[in-house]
Amino acid sequence: MKRFVRRALPPFAASMLLIACRDNGTDSSTGGAGTTSTGTSTGTKMSGTTTSTTGATMTTTSSGMGGSGGGPIGCDGPVHTVQEVSDGTLGPGLKIKLQGVVAMSEKFFVAKGSNSCLWGVYVSAPGLTETAPHTGALVLSYGNPPADDGMGNFFCPKQQPGLPGDKIPDDTKPGDVLDLVGVTATFPQTFNCDPTKDPQQTVPMHQLAQVCNVTKTGTATPPAPHKLTATEIAKVSSTTDKDFHDQWGAVQVELDNVAVVPQGGAAVGPDFKVHVAPDIEVSEKAFFRAYQKDACHGGYIYSDPNTTFNSIVGFHYLNFCDWEISPADKCKDLDPQSEDCVTKGVTSCVGM
Repeated sequence: MKRFVRRALPPFAASMLLIACRDNGTDSSTGGAGTTSTGTSTGTKMSGTTTSTTGATMTTTSSGMGGSGGGPIGCDGPVHTVQEVSDGTLGPGLKIKLQGVVAMSEKFFVAKGSNSCLWGVYVSAPGLTETAPHTGALVLSYGNPPADDGMGNFFCPKQQPGLPGDKIPDDTKPGDVLDLVGVTATFPQTFNCDPTKDPQQTVPMHQLAQVCNVTKTGTATPPAPHKLTATEIAKVSSTTDKDFHDQWGAVQVELDNVAVVPQGGAAVGPDFKVHVAPDIEVSEKAFFRAYQKDACHGGYIYSDPNTTFNSIVGFHYLNFCDWEISPADKCKDLDPQSEDCVTKGVTSCVGM
């Protein structure tokens, strides 16, 4: 059974919840763009920090720290596909371009580092009617550094236009068609799980980090989420199934007819997550905002510890040591809805 740790929520409005997530490098890392030959990419590996996150703090595991807010020199690279990022074809550390990918979530806060705050968005390969293996990616971009509240506490900015300072447009929403440039990465590069609290995870997640440019080129209908079979659902929290996690990492999927596993007799754990059978955490990662306690951005509210979900839609996501399901729209992606969505009459949170 996975651990549940209560997070203290900062009281002042500019604060942001800080939770375990991921990153590799900084936006100001340098390196040459790769060249394309027979369908594969070669080129200079990016220099700069490689980081992992434990709790709220990103810790450097290699040298070469750069400042925030810049981008790989030239901010360009050979065109590749989401599948090549997802299946590991390219390997980490290559600057590449993705064209025509479809945003599957709004932009969300990922992590606080000492020099900058990290933001992300889930994207899908273009031209799909339904998600499929190797069709999703989490893309990440650094923004402005944490600000001092005057009492020695450092917080990332509110998620509103002009404040994050990263390269992902603030108004990114599902259906936006994007061209972007970033650096292939895996998270984490080394696992440091506490054996008394965490499963001994062995499978990292592929992603596109250090995104230095994102351009919206149009709109499209996002693909419907693939409905995981019972066999696939049983693999969601596996610590060893690399094939499954490579296929479905960062892909939006649907789990049907899954029952809550009560935590301390309650449907919702003390860290605002829901836990469902067989052993899956349903994260609030992609929508939670500590300073914005409305139906769309607060934690889940389910009173009945015996709740069974008709469906849960979310992204298959590695939260440091735990593979989880992470809904992006709290009031749309779970059936039944969280009780605050019902009382406020909110059916979708896009743009709210």
